[in-house]
Amino acid sequence: MKKLLTLGLLATLVIFLAKKASMKHEKWHGLSEVEVRTRLGEKMPSQMPDDKRELVSDKIVEKMRDRGVLLDDDVEIDLVDGVSEEQTTA
Repeated sequence: MKKLLTLGLLATLVIFLAKKASMKHEKWHGLSEVEVRTRLGEKMPSQMPDDKRELVSDKIVEKMRDRGVLLDDDVEIDLVDGVSEEQTTA
């Protein structure tokens, strides 16, 4: 009985952590570059020099762009059906 209870608690913990990570990912997914840089600026310590902040932001934005997380500025999304103009023409 203890093994079953332990397994259940472990499974609950794993599910909770996976949902939390998913929510964090969704929070940053689909933002424009300006929005990402603004949020990063808020998250970085105020003691950090401006040139260092810009360097860190550049690297993070570059990685996000490579992974396809950033929203392209030239793509408009129709909020009614969630299909981008680029997808309908392709």
